[in-house]
Amino acid sequence: MIRLDYNFKIKLNIMVDISHSRKDLIDIIETYKLNDSKYLHGYNDMNKDILSQLLWKVVTDKNRKLDISNDTCFFFKDIEDLKKYISSKSPNVKLKNKDMIEIHTKIKNLNYYCKRCGYIIEQSNYESMEDIIKDANSVRQYGNEPSVRRCIKLLNLDNKIKVSFLCVMSNRTKRTLEIKEEIKKHTTPRLKINKGNHIICFE
Repeated sequence: MIRLDYNFKIKLNIMVDISHSRKDLIDIIETYKLNDSKYLHGYNDMNKDILSQLLWKVVTDKNRKLDISNDTCFFFKDIEDLKKYISSKSPNVKLKNKDMIEIHTKIKNLNYYCKRCGYIIEQSNYESMEDIIKDANSVRQYGNEPSVRRCIKLLNLDNKIKVSFLCVMSNRTKRTLEIKEEIKKHTTPRLKINKGNHIICFE
């Protein structure tokens, strides 16, 4: 097992967000072959705190390049993309039962406001637009869930809200949705009509 120099531990500013699990960090190390660094030799025997510190030291090395040849799940473009990911809250955080109930209740209320109330606050379970925005910002953090994405998509149609809510999703979920969209575009029947020098397309 690697020993961590305590002086190094004190000086090093830990930048890996605590929401990332030890398993997630190991998956990143193995996917991008970061264990070729001397700091990550024996990474499987390290606890999460030490692993986080040493992983950050490796990815912040100005000479470090990202080997994406084995990437089938994270889809980072470069080392900066990876750094941004591990220093932000993990989109893979599992909700506890209590939190899950709270999030689903907020989704239900937002959907009711959009679908049944036609975006009219007075007919909904909300008292103000500030409350709606607060709930939207809360649920959008769990964009890996399809129900969250559907809810936020509906809410973004409300012309009273001047900002557009973006769902926080893992790169894997983003890439899966991109692939589905690409397949949809290529498989959607299109009717082409030649009219003079113009082509009119109907989907």
